[in-house]
Amino acid sequence: MLPARAHEYYVPTLRISHPWCRATPAGAPNAVVCITFDEVRAADRLVWVETPVATSAELFDGTVARPVDFAIASGRDTELGEAGTVLRLTGLTQALQLGRSYPLRLVFAQGGEVAATLDVAYASLR
Repeated sequence: MLPARAHEYYVPTLRISHPWCRATPAGAPNAVVCITFDEVRAADRLVWVETPVATSAELFDGTVARPVDFAIASGRDTELGEAGTVLRLTGLTQALQLGRSYPLRLVFAQGGEVAATLDVAYASLR
């Protein structure tokens, strides 16, 4: 296992900590992005996610997929992970390789946008 890389990104309303996902096998259609939002100074919403390694992104709760519109409450740490409501990259254009990093653009309703890096930090569970 490779060591995690610490990446922090800021918008005026909050901090984004260490966006990462697992490696994917060739032909995998989706990847789950794990990300933490903390130091939330004002409520915000994640409204758009874009990366050249996927055709789109969606929120998925295990039964229903919907467009990205994720509420982030003021004063609380919030996570998107591998359980519960997940941020899923769909239509992967290539396998995501362990140890690689890919561009990730996050857009917030109040905080604006940030160019981040998505790290492939762990091996696939499959």
